[in-house]
Amino acid sequence: NLFTKKSSMSSWSYQYERGYIPYSLQCKEYKGHRTVETVKECNFFGPQSEYIISGSDCSNAFIWSKRDGKIINILKGDSRITNVVQGNPVNCSLVTSGLDKTVKLFTPTAETKHNNEDKIDEWNDIISTNQRDSENASRPIPMSLLVYLLRRG
Repeated sequence: NLFTKKSSMSSWSYQYERGYIPYSLQCKEYKGHRTVETVKECNFFGPQSEYIISGSDCSNAFIWSKRDGKIINILKGDSRITNVVQGNPVNCSLVTSGLDKTVKLFTPTAETKHNNEDKIDEWNDIISTNQRDSENASRPIPMSLLVYLLRRG
């Protein structure tokens, strides 16, 4: 299949012609955010796509290392829910959008690599709250997600 190390274009083409649509099994998990209330976008980020980014119901934008799944940063992306996080591959800036009436732009400002050790406790609190709130979600399918899916057909 297309997503194995042994795949080749000729085998993929042959399988596709026979009605097989290739997909990849999940190969890594990125945890800590909450996605219960609305649909979130996930994207690759960084000059070589070395990060994964996503919004969260907790109003934050999460940045993970693609390689090991560790949280690199958590940014306040919205006052309510952050749905969209898009990165600019040229200058490593991010924009976020959510349910409030703003779009926020984040740009790197540090001249040296920042040590996020002072934020670990804060991030762990956010992750714990997200996990608890996800487990306590009362509706199996949030109304906003149901409306979104119905509109898409």
